[in-house]
Amino acid sequence: MSTEPRDERPTAKVDEARRTARINTYVGSLLAVLIVVMVNYLAFRHHKRWDFTSESLFTLSERTLEALRELDRDVTIYLLLSKGERVYRDVDELLSRYADESDHIQIERVDPDREASRFLALVDQLKLGYSAAQVAAVVKSGDRSTRIQLHDLMTPRFGDEDGPTLDIEAERAFTGAILDLTQGEPSRVCVTSGHGEWSADAGGARGLAAYREDLEPMNVVVQTIETVGTAKVPDHCSMVAVIGPQRPFTKAEVEVLERYVRGGGNLLLAFDPILEGGTILHTGFETFLATLGIDVEPTIVLELDPAKLLGQSPIEEFIASQYGDHETMEPFQLLRGPLALHFARSVRVRPGSKAGTLFSASPLSVAESDVTPFLEGTEYDPERATHRGNVPLGAAITLDPPGDEDEEQGAKRRIVVLGDADIFREPFLMQPALANHHVVSALTGFLLEKRALAAIPPRKSQLDAIMMTSEDRTSVAFRVLVLLPLAALLLGVAAYWGRRK
Repeated sequence: MSTEPRDERPTAKVDEARRTARINTYVGSLLAVLIVVMVNYLAFRHHKRWDFTSESLFTLSERTLEALRELDRDVTIYLLLSKGERVYRDVDELLSRYADESDHIQIERVDPDREASRFLALVDQLKLGYSAAQVAAVVKSGDRSTRIQLHDLMTPRFGDEDGPTLDIEAERAFTGAILDLTQGEPSRVCVTSGHGEWSADAGGARGLAAYREDLEPMNVVVQTIETVGTAKVPDHCSMVAVIGPQRPFTKAEVEVLERYVRGGGNLLLAFDPILEGGTILHTGFETFLATLGIDVEPTIVLELDPAKLLGQSPIEEFIASQYGDHETMEPFQLLRGPLALHFARSVRVRPGSKAGTLFSASPLSVAESDVTPFLEGTEYDPERATHRGNVPLGAAITLDPPGDEDEEQGAKRRIVVLGDADIFREPFLMQPALANHHVVSALTGFLLEKRALAAIPPRKSQLDAIMMTSEDRTSVAFRVLVLLPLAALLLGVAAYWGRRK
């Protein structure tokens, strides 16, 4: 029998191959981990979002991208929506894209339901006051800020062929607010005086202090101007407001305001019925407004529906909840929020006019020009009323620019006519159950062209879209970023041990 020693070289080669394979495995695993870390680091520093929605809901328009590229100061956006709001997901994703595009944009998300104490602190810090519940977001830069309400972010539509949808207008609202704060000078609302109008500085009855204080955080200044004996409206007036005059304007005074409008100005007229000697006086604006297809009638509105009355008298405080076809009233047509009025006159739009009706009294309402029964205390017969049923109480119109030059300068020439100045009453504005605050804000925004960015169209979103809470997103992220890589790692370890055996 041969006793020659066995050749150990094959065994050594096998051991060396195993060591090499083990080293390669370790190095490969280390490289894989380094690649994952590097990819996550690069994704954090240079992340990219894709928009796969059919309507490109989250793709920022070129107008917004241009504004963000030119931004040279810090802007903080406080999102004050509850996560349960239907529009929260869309707005939150959109704002994330704003922050991705500019280091100057900071987003602070505060849920009023889950972070009540922090929300109340912000209400005090941002001076939101009684309107805090209606504010969806606040955009702040330095000492200036502006508010964005829920109806600024979306408009529901129920007549589309694809079913109920939302017109998402959040990009228009946020980009417009950023431009207002960082580029535009404060808008100025010039309130006329000299005819017994409401005071821009006073509070309480016939005072606009609540209205002024509500506009100041939105980069709007309210000031008083004198129109008696004045030949020209000051150039700095973004809008002129004639609220509750107790004496008619003269022809010369109306011509001053007419020239202001024709030159590109915006005008708000809020008239109460003016009684003198048993008759209702004219305002002085009748001829001018008639050329635009708007009739301010010498009438008193009687609300004969007891359900609409806030008191006992049909000519005093009552509720209007029927909104017209004008663009500013679209958010209120579905909600039909109660608008409080007091001692109003009718404002009628003529057929064929470009003007739109704002809101009307109930089908049982009437407009009466003969006030004798009310002054003498005799019985009134509504069958002989001047107008019966759905008495219109306000109108608005946008005039075409007079020429190319004015159009390039953005001269819109907008006019709002209201049949009641008491819409601005402080108790009405401060009552959350009433729509006065929202209607006044919408009409002021229309006249001042706030956030009116024509280059940013609304996007549509299905009302039955899938909703994901922050907890849902956290759960999905945990599964994708932790469980899946861990499963792959365990599979790799199992394969390695299997090969060793």
